[in-house]
Amino acid sequence: MMTTNYPLAVQKMFATVPTLLTATPIFKLTVTMVVKAAHVSRGSFYSHFQDIYDFIHAFEHALIEQATVSKQVLNQGIQAALVHPDPRTTYLELTTNINTQLASFQALLGPHGDPQFLDQFQAGLIDNLLATTEQAPLNHQYFQSIPADYAMPIYFSGVLAIIQHWLTKPHPEPPEVVANIIVQSRYTAAYHLFSDRPLGDDNN
Repeated sequence: MMTTNYPLAVQKMFATVPTLLTATPIFKLTVTMVVKAAHVSRGSFYSHFQDIYDFIHAFEHALIEQATVSKQVLNQGIQAALVHPDPRTTYLELTTNINTQLASFQALLGPHGDPQFLDQFQAGLIDNLLATTEQAPLNHQYFQSIPADYAMPIYFSGVLAIIQHWLTKPHPEPPEVVANIIVQSRYTAAYHLFSDRPLGDDNN
């Protein structure tokens, strides 16, 4: 269930979304579907949301907010470009937070989900990290070669690609495994991800 920062009725409604999206595309959801699945009244729905689109927006925002609660872990992420971090801690909070709402993230990234959600998630990570770097002027040293507004999308597009792959697997690995994969990918150029052994050479 979503973080307890939300009223119980809202938590119940949010909790219905992954199941509803197994059969219904997100932009075909209706208020009736949500309140019936959550066992709450229409009045309860409208006391929190203007319409179904407001509900969907709030649901997606809540997921992004829950996954990016800690600025410390994002600050560790950008430092990982220069200093080898402890893979047990870097990104672990991010992947753990996502894992607590695994079904919701999977639903939004699935065939009935929101095709714009991943971009929104990346924007949330970037905004959160840039706010962190603004609070620590020393961190601007990381942006000497490429301006921050270019560096951040480049940096997090790789992180999000790993997370997207993780969340679309039939049997996702534990969050600590994915956190370690993200860390290791930060030190490996794309052309170093592949072996230099010729294709079909199984003798070595």
